[in-house]
Amino acid sequence: MSLLCLPDEILLHIFKKCDVIDQKNLKLVCHRFYDLTNEDALWKVYCERDFGIVDFGSISTYENLYKTLLWKYGCLIGTYQAQIGPFGGFFEVKYKDGKLLCIEWRPDIFDVQKPLQEVPLFIIDGARSSFQCMCASHPDPCTLEIKQIKGTWVFHCQNSEEHIKSLMEILTSYKLMTFHSVLSAGIEFKLFRIPASSDIPRTLLSSNNTCPSEIFSPGLFKGTYGAHGIEIIMFRYKDENEIHGVKVTGDPNVFASEITVKVCLRYPVIVSDEEQRELSSLKRLKAELKRDGITSGEKKPFIIPEGCTTRGYNPPSHCIARYHGFGQVAHFDFVQPSFIPVHVMVFSNDVIGVLWLDLECFSAYERIHDSFVEPSLKDCPSAL
Repeated sequence: MSLLCLPDEILLHIFKKCDVIDQKNLKLVCHRFYDLTNEDALWKVYCERDFGIVDFGSISTYENLYKTLLWKYGCLIGTYQAQIGPFGGFFEVKYKDGKLLCIEWRPDIFDVQKPLQEVPLFIIDGARSSFQCMCASHPDPCTLEIKQIKGTWVFHCQNSEEHIKSLMEILTSYKLMTFHSVLSAGIEFKLFRIPASSDIPRTLLSSNNTCPSEIFSPGLFKGTYGAHGIEIIMFRYKDENEIHGVKVTGDPNVFASEITVKVCLRYPVIVSDEEQRELSSLKRLKAELKRDGITSGEKKPFIIPEGCTTRGYNPPSHCIARYHGFGQVAHFDFVQPSFIPVHVMVFSNDVIGVLWLDLECFSAYERIHDSFVEPSLKDCPSAL
């Protein structure tokens, strides 16, 4: 019995399991196969399967969408860290209404509790084979240089001077100078994956395989960094003993992609209310290893020590857990970086605090709840 004896519905079901590149060979088999491979419903399945698209918007045909846009540029879909000198940047490339849109997600300059701002960078229109930079006051041509390393590409704006002018009101002179230098050469983007609850080591999960209250799920957070403003941090589990906070965006002291905080889960802080009131008492506390689990998960009072600045943030009065850890500091231009002692408080799964003992200040980290697209590339390394 040959395939030609099968009804069209069965053949289409088989074709849906094939790779798109097989379509060329299927078309050559016979007129019937040629007609079936042109069924638009089949190409809709390919768009959904290969690039995770659900809401297509207004398009001509799914086949045209796949061939003119997704086949060439669908590999760009995902979340990225851009290399903009020490500052970095958090970007997302997603599908919208028959086009690919690259947006930058910017935190508010001063308020860690405000949502990220969505700023368009460029649009790829497959139907017109055009690339338009959207950052300036009017669209300008731009180009993309897709590198051989998977998940890495370079953005080139054809009117960099107008692009820079559009940023003057939101960037400091140092940032403008850095951005001008990077934009002239092209901004490099590297794919990175946002960790999820499934990335928590299994030994730390509760009996029902959920995240216990005394730790927190990995993911993206906004953090307060004094004069540097709000930065985007990705918290991820190094192993069952440590959580690392890595900078997605950075500053002239500690650059993007560098570790900013290490949380030592096996070293809980045992402290009285009186000891919390004085930084000198907190600095004298010794870190002791706890071998039988992490901490109780019961609420404990949290008191800001006298003389400690909170950078405009009003922290909760109780925390669920408190750990010893290390925070990274450096001189300008990441000179002489070192790790200094910190206390890390888990206020909830979405709110973390870091008490920088030597710097005598408190940083708050609030989870970013926005949903971002899953990268279409599955087998490439993460920038972070």
